[in-house]
Amino acid sequence: FGPDYIKVSIKYNRVVAHKTSKSEQESEQESEQKVNKSQLNMNRIVSEMRNNPNITTMELITIIGLKKTSIQKYIRILENDGIIKHMGSNKNGYWEVLK
Repeated sequence: FGPDYIKVSIKYNRVVAHKTSKSEQESEQESEQKVNKSQLNMNRIVSEMRNNPNITTMELITIIGLKKTSIQKYIRILENDGIIKHMGSNKNGYWEVLK
């Protein structure tokens, strides 16, 4: 800018109304479905552990049809929530269902 110009700054707060779009509603439904699916998978894991306390992660992968990392994630959640507990060593241990 030169000497014949002035610079003016005007501060304003822009208010935008929030309207839930269909895509947001759909994503909420998908999120609920994921939670339901996760809960179903964890219930299946607990059920298998009740039926066979000596079940291994590899056996759970075969029976339930999930990837190893998913099974491990669900087991970690179940352990943290106090639903299951692994007793004994990794090789000769067993699963105890607490709840």
